Order: sequence, then C-alpha cells, then structure tokens
Amino acid sequence: MRESIGNAYLLGIIAFFVVIIMLFFSASMNYTRAFKVKNRIINIIETNKTYNNGEVKTEIDRTLGDMKYRIANNASCKQEGRFENAKLVNQTIGTSTYRYCIYEFNSKDRGKYYGVVTYMYFDIPLLNVTLEFPIYGETKTLGVY
Repeated sequence: MRESIGNAYLLGIIAFFVVIIMLFFSASMNYTRAFKVKNRIINIIETNKTYNNGEVKTEIDRTLGDMKYRIANNASCKQEGRFENAKLVNQTIGTSTYRYCIYEFNSKDRGKYYGVVTYMYFDIPLLNVTLEFPIYGETKTLGVY
C-alpha cells in the first residue's frame, strides 16, 4: 500500500510539470505570433512611408488574415500613458475585424514616426477567461516634423 501512494504522488507531480510546460509553450507561441504581427505592420507602414490611406489599411488587414491573427474583441484603443501626445490614426473596432492600434507621433527632436500596439491573447479554457497583453513597437523616423 505504501508504494501505491508514493506512485500516485509522483504521477501528480509529473502531471503538474507537464501542464506548466504546456502553458509556457502556448504563451511562447502566442507571443511570437503577436510579435510577428507587430513587425509586419511596422514593415508595411515603413514601406508606404505613411498610414493615411485606405490601401495601407487594406494591406494590413489582408496580411493579418493570412497570418491567422485573432479576431478582435469589442475593445478600443486608448489615449493614455505614453500615447497622450500621440494622434490615434487607426481605430480598428468598427472598421476592421482585427485589433491593433496605430499612433502617430510628431516629435521636434525625432520627427514623425508611428507606434504600433498588437495584442497577445492567452485563453484559460477551464476558467473561461481570456488574458490579453499588449506588444508595442515603433517605426523608424519617416519624416521631419
């Protein structure tokens, strides 16, 4: 009887570590996808040298569909924190099915550049909870202010 309790305890420890490793693997995959989406959006903006026409938005939406980026929840972009001095140029909800935010910065010392925020989603199915973490990046300077 003593060995059966020891084996059950050991099996529980192994199962716990397998679940933890699977959580890290899933989080890593989701972070990588959000990071790639952010970089792809930045590359599209830098190639076109702006984000003020419908062609750029169409290209971004098509690219996100090809990358299997997650469809947006009904949440919007915020103008707080580091984005207080920025102009929100993309309000994705209502005009797109994907959630990403693009901010235009005009700095006297740096010039004009864009900030891009994409989101990493992490689902916890047993609790029916979705966690979301923002991933931020900036373009290079695209023009003089």
